[in-house]
Amino acid sequence: MEPDKTLSRRERKKLRTREAILDAARRHFAEKGVNGVRMEEIAESADIARATLFNYFPSRGEIVAQLVADYDDSFFERLEIWRMRTRDPVQRMRGLLVETGRRLVQAPGARAIISASEASWNEEAGERRMRRLHEAFARLLDLDEGGEGAAADGVTRTMIVEAAVSIYVGVIHNWRLSADYDVERHLAGAAQLIGRLMRS
Repeated sequence: MEPDKTLSRRERKKLRTREAILDAARRHFAEKGVNGVRMEEIAESADIARATLFNYFPSRGEIVAQLVADYDDSFFERLEIWRMRTRDPVQRMRGLLVETGRRLVQAPGARAIISASEASWNEEAGERRMRRLHEAFARLLDLDEGGEGAAADGVTRTMIVEAAVSIYVGVIHNWRLSADYDVERHLAGAAQLIGRLMRS
């Protein structure tokens, strides 16, 4: 991430340090998993003092929480980009899920970060994240307006959104558990399945 030039030199340095910490954590988490990494290793890789690391992130859990928040924010930003890119909600879903699969495969430490995020979900945080995902998918699929109307076969808007979220979360969960799981292919298949639901 390129620091904003309107920030002061000190603020830009703080942002660069923060990014160096997060990049180092991602690399180490990819190699050893979250629980296999010590804070000292992250500080050394980020080329900062241990005390400096603790000024930014008091614990490994705080680093994971920030990486999860960054992942979520990036996903929702991409979702909005796809929502503006085309009027066809099925194309939107396919584009978003295929791009997400590609990014997951390329992102260092993504599997470890997702694993840690699932393990650390408390009920309130999990409910908040799932609600945000439901609302975003409803917007993406143009199902957030018009009430609870049902298709001829009785499938409601809410059912389609719930199915889309469940399929997406299930694919990500399966990828997290299995090193040889083809997340790109499965997310593309998920988009096709959601498209069939939309057109039924």
